[in-house]
Amino acid sequence: MSTEVDLYCFAYAGSSAGFYTAWRGRLGLNVNVVPVDLPGRGALSGMDYATEYGELVSQLASLLEPQTGRKFALFGHSLGAMVARGVAGILQQVHHTPPLALFASGCTAPARFRHLLHAVVPDASDETLIEYLRRVGGTPPALLRNRALLQSFLPMIRADFKVALSFEQSDAPPLTCPIHFLYGEQDTITDRTLDAAAWAAETSASFTGHAIPGGHFFIHDHRQAVLQVLDDLLGDHVLAA
Repeated sequence: MSTEVDLYCFAYAGSSAGFYTAWRGRLGLNVNVVPVDLPGRGALSGMDYATEYGELVSQLASLLEPQTGRKFALFGHSLGAMVARGVAGILQQVHHTPPLALFASGCTAPARFRHLLHAVVPDASDETLIEYLRRVGGTPPALLRNRALLQSFLPMIRADFKVALSFEQSDAPPLTCPIHFLYGEQDTITDRTLDAAAWAAETSASFTGHAIPGGHFFIHDHRQAVLQVLDDLLGDHVLAA
């Protein structure tokens, strides 16, 4: 029985998935960490930024489907978790290739997602948007001070916010794979009780919740704790498959 598994990783708004390459070789199993960039960055840098959620997840599912002949799981942080959820649903319903598991990290659940986006205004002034990014963290302060770099960065974050705001809750059936919800103990964006219950409703299989030290960007500040959760759970899923 093969213990190899591909872990497709989706990044948060305003970022490229390239930072996930640092995870390679840090998981005990034979895990192939595959960063999945959104259009306009990384391997897809020649494409226009996506601005509509449904079109984005359909496009990404079509790109990934030919690669899903092996065991695979999906991981996403913040907006990346919502993208991963949409991709998982399409892979399950259309291509009949559900993942071993979905890891939803630092993200409100789909049922609660839209009404928590009141602070996200893609068409706000540059100053307002920069202040919002400074407040939530995750963006290097040096970038926020560099006006020249910001001119190339702000269109990307605006596009990602439009993707988030275009999300509409659907009546699609729940996933048939387990969902694991990772949340920061000091994160003010997610709610460990309400979001855990709402994420659990997204699957007909098992669900677990995992507290990680830190705020919304615990994925960077407490990377080893995140990797330990992934290591333990992926091992169980691969052996059970």
